[in-house]
Amino acid sequence: MIDSSPTSEYVIESFDISTIVKAGGFTEWKEVICDSKVTYKLIKKIKEQLILEGFDLENYKRRDFGPAAKSALVQYQKANDLPIGNLDIETLNHLGVKY
Repeated sequence: MIDSSPTSEYVIESFDISTIVKAGGFTEWKEVICDSKVTYKLIKKIKEQLILEGFDLENYKRRDFGPAAKSALVQYQKANDLPIGNLDIETLNHLGVKY
């Protein structure tokens, strides 16, 4: 038997619904670099290539992939019609960076 008596124990939650598919109704999977594989040497190579592509990176010698490098990567991806926002295999190949 189901208890249908009123209760004051409830939580109201709101959700943001977003779409994960592109027009056309399918999802694209992109191979990305696992965080454990992102080494200082890889970061250095990526930054060097972005500089060669004309991007100005503040604090180039920082050992991490800071905001300036992330911004440059996204700009590079947009300019070259690449998947945007992640450090993916396609972007690394396009930059000519071996991983």
